[in-house]
Amino acid sequence: MINEATIITASNGAAINVDNLKEAIENADVNWTMAAFAYGKEASCYSPLDICLDDFFSAEKWHEVDGFFLDAAYYWKQIDPQNDIDICSVLALVIERRAEIEWTYLAKKRGWDNIMHPSFFKPYGKLNPFEAAIYKSAPKNGFKVRQKKKHKDGTIQRYWAVSTLYGGRTFQVVVTFADTDKDVHDMADTGWDSDNVFVNIEEGRKLKFGKILRTSFGH
Repeated sequence: MINEATIITASNGAAINVDNLKEAIENADVNWTMAAFAYGKEASCYSPLDICLDDFFSAEKWHEVDGFFLDAAYYWKQIDPQNDIDICSVLALVIERRAEIEWTYLAKKRGWDNIMHPSFFKPYGKLNPFEAAIYKSAPKNGFKVRQKKKHKDGTIQRYWAVSTLYGGRTFQVVVTFADTDKDVHDMADTGWDSDNVFVNIEEGRKLKFGKILRTSFGH
């Protein structure tokens, strides 16, 4: 069982503990949303630490990345031959390589390539399970009109938006409707789960009043 006292020993004799792993995660350049998506529908349940612990930080699984660790340690020694390797920095390289190879493969296999581009609005009915879970967490926070766009025919396109916390991450959720002149006044008379809804989701952004939203469409 993996716990705070777990020690992993690499083939070169380096002893790695959970504190090393936590520091390495802080230093690793990884798209953790993608890594969580690689784990499937319950992506919000997986923190970066959960992913690393479950994926390779056990005696049974370490053999899958031991070679990565030896390569990273060798690379580190070429840079700084006079000193012992920095285990956390080496482990961060291992995590990045694991993300680049294994997690990216799993995420693409589960549909990551179809996940929403930041400038793209996707029909409600075509949201993948990860996007749908984020979207369903949003209405309780209260959508507000953040932008109105007037078309040449006089109709008004409204963009309703809210920030939501899902799986420990912040997402900006923006909604608009297929019929641009729809008279939507507040949340009470809005069908947020209808086929008429088009959704944009972007990670890591908090809304500010008056900010211009992207308005590219995929419909």
